[in-house]
Amino acid sequence: MADTHEDEAAFRAIAHLSYYAVYHLIARHFGLDPADRLEASHADLRARLRGANPPSVVPRHVFAAKRVYSSLLHGRVLADYHLDAPFTGDLADQSLAQAQGVFAALRGGA
Repeated sequence: MADTHEDEAAFRAIAHLSYYAVYHLIARHFGLDPADRLEASHADLRARLRGANPPSVVPRHVFAAKRVYSSLLHGRVLADYHLDAPFTGDLADQSLAQAQGVFAALRGGA
């Protein structure tokens, strides 16, 4: 069965929300206010995550976010700004699974 426009809207929302759930978690970890775009820019968070080494001293959820942050951001950009391109359930599932992995690591899993 082909995805409907409503399905695609839901898929885009899933990718958007998955990214921002991780973004807010990580911004707060670094003591940044996610509502302050200058303080907690996407590029700043990506740079801080790149510097989060080694994994033995970095909290598990931060290291998990480091592994998936660029992919989550890419999915969110596709979902939010590339409206002429199809956005599939597989892309939404990937974003959701990545965010779930970060939160599982926060809870002590993964």
